[in-house]
Formats: sequence, C-alpha cells, structure tokens
Amino acid sequence: TAEPTFDTGNPNNPADPFVQDVSFQAIGFVFYDPYAFDGTNRVVTGAGRGNVLTSQFSTNSGHYDFGVFVQYWNETNSNVTLTNFDLVDSVVVQNPAFVITQPDTCAINNGAWNGTSMVLDPNCDYGFNQNTGLDFIFFGLQLGFGVNGEFYILFTWPDFNPEAVDFQNFYQAVVNGLEGPLVIEIYPDGWFRTLGGETLYVKMQNIGQRSSDQIRYILNGTTTSFPLVTIINSTSLQPVVQYTTNPGRGSHNWTVTVP
Repeated sequence: TAEPTFDTGNPNNPADPFVQDVSFQAIGFVFYDPYAFDGTNRVVTGAGRGNVLTSQFSTNSGHYDFGVFVQYWNETNSNVTLTNFDLVDSVVVQNPAFVITQPDTCAINNGAWNGTSMVLDPNCDYGFNQNTGLDFIFFGLQLGFGVNGEFYILFTWPDFNPEAVDFQNFYQAVVNGLEGPLVIEIYPDGWFRTLGGETLYVKMQNIGQRSSDQIRYILNGTTTSFPLVTIINSTSLQPVVQYTTNPGRGSHNWTVTVP
C-alpha cells in the first residue's frame, strides 16, 4: 500500500517546483530460488521472471523446490511468525492441459520438507509444506514425464489484511520436455495368455491430432500392426488406445512412432 504526500514547491530551489514523498508498506508472499547460481535468493513469482523448467526424464528429475517468504500487514513476517498456507487457493492455467496435474482432492499444503527437499502427495504436482517453522516455508513442484508447454499458477490468500483484501500472486514458467509420441502407461501389468484375445491399454502423449491408425509399433526395424479395437477418450491430450493381444509367446523391445 502507498500513501503519497505532495509539496507545491521547493522554496530553497525555484528550479525544483514540485516535490513528492511516498511512503508505502509491502505485504504478501513471494517464492524465491534458494539455489540461484549468483548466490542470491532470486524472486521467481510475478511477471517477467523468465522461468524455464525441464520436465521429468528419469526418477527424481523434474522436481523443483522454492523458498517462500511472507510479509504481513502488521510488520511481522514468516521469519518471526508461524505461517500456515491452508487458506490459500490456487488456479492453474496451462497449455497443453496436462503440463500439471493437480486434482481437486489435493490440499494446498500436501507436502512435507524432509530436510533436503519437498515430498509431495503422490497424486499431487505441487504444494506447500505442512511442517512449516520460522524461516522454514517451501513450495514443491513436480513436473510429469516428458511434458512440453507452459503454465501459470494463480494463488489467492483471502482476507490477507484487516480490510479483508485478498492477496494474489502467481508463478509462471515454460517447460521443456520431449518431442514426439510418448507411452505414459501400459496396463494391465503382468502376463498375458499365449492364445491372445486379451485387452491391452496404452496411454499415449504427444500424438497431437493424429488418428489412432497412424500409430506404428516397430520391432527390429519392421513395422508391426496390432488389431486396434478403439480409442478411449479420443479428445484427450493423453488418449488411451485399446488393443487386442495376438497369439504368441516371448517378450520384445518395441519402438513407437507417429508419422
């Protein structure tokens, strides 16, 4: 908040006809990068930060932790006052729609700080830590495997000051991931009958607007077709393709291509 005061002129200097003094109080919360290469706690929330992240490529990758600092209206802050983020709401805007997956059942403070990093609920992609302490608030973010795109998380803290004014801030980033088709999941897991005729589900990603019959499975350089039954959730950006298994036995390594 700011309350400017004005003076109509400077009697000691006629060339300076207008003097303005501004007093203000900064309140709210920010994320900062405690691992910035320049050794500073670089603020990463708000406009124009140029955040670029890399999606998950292997176990324990695509994970990011940020420190959180809160400045309250009564001139205290999170270094001297215990803070709980359970009142904070969040809204995700993203393109494409699966860069971040955060079900409605995920609490905003579903994470915990284990001393070195944030541990989030397995079903949630972001959250604050429940076990907060003085100067001990973190925000964890887990990106999915190979995702490309950009996202924007808007945070709202209702009734942040005595005048019941909501405080809002946001985190925005571009995510670099993998190009081309990805197999996210194959199920059910386990053995199939050698006689064939069972249903196999393949969850895909990065196939764009291509139809299911353009998906090819290559074994030892030779294109092999499977009897396609149907596509489930065909309008989804992560469609599930349903196949029927062929008779046979053994195991092979396959390459999936989308022309």
